Amino acid sequence: MTHAADDGAVTSVEAVRRAIEATERHDPTLCAVITRLDDEALAQAARCDEAAGRGESLGALHGWTVAIKDNIDTAGIRTTSGSRFFADHVPTADAFVVERLKEAGAVMTSKVNLAEFALGATTDNDHYGTCRNAWDPARIPGGSSGGSAVAVAAGMARVSLGTDTGGSVRLPAAVNGLVGMRPTLGRISNRGVTPVSGVFDTVGPVARTAAEVAAVMEAIDGYDRHDPTSVERERRSMIADLNLPLEGLRVGVAGGFFREDVDPDVDRALEEFVRVLTDLGATAMTVDLPGAEEAQRRMFDILYPDAAAFHAERMRTQPELYGSQVLDRLRLGEGVDARTMSAAQTWRRAWQRRVENVLDGVDVIVTPAMPTDVPRIGVRGMIATTHDITRFTYPWAMFSGPSLAVPCGFDEVSGMPIAAHLTARPWHDHTVLRVAHQYQQVTSVHLARPGWMPADGAPGAVEKSSARGLA
Repeated sequence: MTHAADDGAVTSVEAVRRAIEATERHDPTLCAVITRLDDEALAQAARCDEAAGRGESLGALHGWTVAIKDNIDTAGIRTTSGSRFFADHVPTADAFVVERLKEAGAVMTSKVNLAEFALGATTDNDHYGTCRNAWDPARIPGGSSGGSAVAVAAGMARVSLGTDTGGSVRLPAAVNGLVGMRPTLGRISNRGVTPVSGVFDTVGPVARTAAEVAAVMEAIDGYDRHDPTSVERERRSMIADLNLPLEGLRVGVAGGFFREDVDPDVDRALEEFVRVLTDLGATAMTVDLPGAEEAQRRMFDILYPDAAAFHAERMRTQPELYGSQVLDRLRLGEGVDARTMSAAQTWRRAWQRRVENVLDGVDVIVTPAMPTDVPRIGVRGMIATTHDITRFTYPWAMFSGPSLAVPCGFDEVSGMPIAAHLTARPWHDHTVLRVAHQYQQVTSVHLARPGWMPADGAPGAVEKSSARGLA
């Protein structure tokens, strides 16, 4: 059985060994992994190879190495949620998404680092170490799913799972040169995932390509009657439309707030991204989304009280076990009164209708994933940095449709990745994946690797300077 992310056909055991070698080589610097699963992964890989030897497949993700964010339950394997409270917590059952990955034949290689309790966009964890960007260890890896993105970017896994509340899958993917998906809200079960906010939480995959993200989405998609946030309805395949051309696709390029205070390199990369889509047959137009600048503040008025309610007893009895910045954020939630939270909910419903009206005229909305270059670690506090870099992701978390970050260029000075952000109407996850996949078929940005890091035999590994244009 081959492992398509590696150079040539390799066994599942060899794929796991490469992941282990990458972890041993890079993780002392990057601090992406909390718990290594070397022995378990090798044993599962051996079962994959035994099945392959009989001409059998264990599923659609047979032998794929996968890293799991450490707020997602894994039976018999500790799940810390990046906290001291759960440092020794060993779940007795797998999360729904882990069950699905196992059924698809995937091989878990590690439980990976995150912002404590998934609260923060920097993955600066007081208890398990400061995770670092795979492209530049002096810069943040994004968060809260920093370890999920870094593990893939550094070759420690082929794909990973993270969780996204306000941008926690999309931002780490964006700043590490990867594809990261926030699915339609309610599409992927949250059972077995430590919550931040039941209103906004969802699991999402990270990978190098949109096709790999689609394959993981296909595996974990499904209604879960045991999860009150799960939505029961007909689901369209994530994979079936990937190769459909983009002729006739309508692209709405968001103006106004989404182009204000944006670095010139980000602007240029986004314009080039849209140009490629139009070359592929799509039509582009500017769309207006008034009020988007309010989304972040309004979301905080819902998210923080939700998080504070979940942590209320721990905050009352053992506040000293929290990292100081996380405790500060939770305290903010205690200060939000019911009228403010209700007003935010009302604003959200109006915002959703506003976005739906725009999507009546276009198939996808395109914005930058992040307005600036990737911040350096420690330049500003976690709360300030989070506020700066999430202002383009929070509006789409306040919506309920699918969103996708896809790499589309590099900063001319720092060389750090830049990403576009795609949004579609609810349950049109296949549309954003199709757009990203078609873009990646004719460009090479996603093939680039960090200049300081060996390519580890990955196919098409190119210098970032040569990955800017069409392939």
